[in-house]
Amino acid sequence: MAQPDRNLTNIDAPSAYRDRIASIDEDGKRKWVFPRKPSGRFYNARTWFSYLLLAIMFSGPFITINSRPFLLLNIIERKFIILGMAFWPQDSYICTGHADFCGGHPPVYSHLWSPFLWMGLSTNHLHGNGLS
Repeated sequence: MAQPDRNLTNIDAPSAYRDRIASIDEDGKRKWVFPRKPSGRFYNARTWFSYLLLAIMFSGPFITINSRPFLLLNIIERKFIILGMAFWPQDSYICTGHADFCGGHPPVYSHLWSPFLWMGLSTNHLHGNGLS
């Protein structure tokens, strides 16, 4: 059996990774951090989207659908109306089940998408990738 080449992995070399605090210089004085105000297209889009969500949140109880509010989160009476549908505490399994299926526990539902993943990995040799 061939011995591994120790020159390829530099295990014994000293590392400078995380051996000092990043906000302190060599003299022991604090290096101050001066953050910039974010700017750009995505920052502006995120800002306007947050304004839209706040407007929906505050105007939701006044907009009606089928004589029910569009959005009502009454925590004291434990009554929640979302998109005109009323949810009571005994309906919590609907919300948790939906969240669970949509992304709460992906490994549990991985059997739904794993065949497609394995079919894609097994056909890589046909495309000349050499990943099979």
